[in-house]
Amino acid sequence: MKSSMTVSKSDDLVRARRGVSMLALLVAVGVIGLVAAIAWALVVALGPGASERDLSAGTAGAREGGSRNGVGDGVRDGSGAVEAGLAAAVIHQRDGRFAEAAAILKPLCEEVPFDPRVRVAFAQALVGRRDHAGALEQYEAAISLEQQGSGVASGIAGGDRVRATMTNNPAMAQLCAEAGTCAIQAGLNDRAIEHYHAAQTADASNARYPLFLAMAQIRSGDDAAAMASLVRVTVLQPEVAEAWGTMAELELRKNRLEVATQLLDRAIALQPDQVKWRLVQGRILNRKGEPERVVAMLSGLTESERVGEPVLRLMGESFGLLKRPGDAAAMYER
Repeated sequence: MKSSMTVSKSDDLVRARRGVSMLALLVAVGVIGLVAAIAWALVVALGPGASERDLSAGTAGAREGGSRNGVGDGVRDGSGAVEAGLAAAVIHQRDGRFAEAAAILKPLCEEVPFDPRVRVAFAQALVGRRDHAGALEQYEAAISLEQQGSGVASGIAGGDRVRATMTNNPAMAQLCAEAGTCAIQAGLNDRAIEHYHAAQTADASNARYPLFLAMAQIRSGDDAAAMASLVRVTVLQPEVAEAWGTMAELELRKNRLEVATQLLDRAIALQPDQVKWRLVQGRILNRKGEPERVVAMLSGLTESERVGEPVLRLMGESFGLLKRPGDAAAMYER
């Protein structure tokens, strides 16, 4: 009976921590901006489990290998206190009390500095407090500990240890992706690119990571690299509309209108009701000298869609090209 109760409590803790991981990233996405928000949309599009990871394997490695190289010395003792601290922090984070969670987890990190679970939980609490630089530091510490723990448990040393940890490891991939999101929040786009590259390496079959990488590359102005990443997304998962639509926007930047149109057609076919693709289509048509088609297309949107600032702006540009400034002015007066 006691064993059953212990398993149940452990399962509850894992489920709660997964929920907190999703909550923390949602808080982060609120201030990332449009490019990364598109990337987050893919997490939803690809289905559940985006924030679900089990770090127990690496943590176990850290515990087992602690006596051989010092990793995990702080984890071996007081595991009950660690579990209790994590459980209390999860409750605080679940209820949005991130300061209280951080107050528990900061000293816990000092007491058991080699437990990656504590590092990740602390990182999530710091994300909730919008301390993204601090969260990134904790995520990177957790990544390093996972690499050390997994390698020690397997008897692997040096660079081979890191390579082994970063191959066919979905849990590590998700951890690196969360670190990348924190890096973007902290204004460290180059670090974000490094972490998204690592996520892609650790889980090469997952389409969300090259999409995240592409968005960071766009932010850095490297459109060619972003295009390569987006092509990878379409190979891995052709039904991801964000990849096709974003490639269309990149081609539009280069004024390759026919290519942009072909790519955008794929996005529209997958998401026919998405206004954002109609906006890209309207920009292409204006560039082609067909503003009357843009006006007709945007006029067919619902009233709530038509009053959005991006739609009004594009409609105004189209009326300007048609030399109908009166219609543009009347549109804003409604």
